[in-house]
Amino acid sequence: MRGRKKLNLTTQEIDIRQEKRTIQNRINKRNQRIRIKMKEIISSSLSKMEHEEEYISNLINYFNTYEFDTHFTGTFDPKYSKKISLQSLKSYTDKFIQLLINEGIIEYGLMFLDTGENENTHTHILIKTNSNMNKIHDLIKSKWLLGTNVCSKIIETENHKLNTIKYGFNKTRGNTHSTRKTLWNLIKK
Repeated sequence: MRGRKKLNLTTQEIDIRQEKRTIQNRINKRNQRIRIKMKEIISSSLSKMEHEEEYISNLINYFNTYEFDTHFTGTFDPKYSKKISLQSLKSYTDKFIQLLINEGIIEYGLMFLDTGENENTHTHILIKTNSNMNKIHDLIKSKWLLGTNVCSKIIETENHKLNTIKYGFNKTRGNTHSTRKTLWNLIKK
């Protein structure tokens, strides 16, 4: 027998898996449309470096229109394994944000993956929280299960929000173009 063993799933489990795939496909298509839209408005006469700068600038301006009010940083605590790949962290963070959305804690989130200076893999998430939630920071921190070093701060001004978005995109600049696509992700219902 080649490949994975076939799963014996109930119809309810099949429906749940299909719904998760549908949601993830919707998120991926939305992010792809954003990427294409930001690239289309860039002049073709620019050099490759100018093109990249303009692309990042367009993304920063686009996401600055969102009403983010919380900046969450979650780390990976390597107790049982040495490292986590960026793809694994991205997958976990996607599920984390989707869980917060499904529970009505947040409306949407923009994540940035960061390898850190010492290969300390972590994620920054800009979040639009639901205004009726009390103790939102403690609630979000309690849901992050990968590490113990978590930080949640209120975004107080528009300038603070803009600088946080710039920081996230500046962290992606040192990576190759193919990797950069996966280092940010917008997730909303």
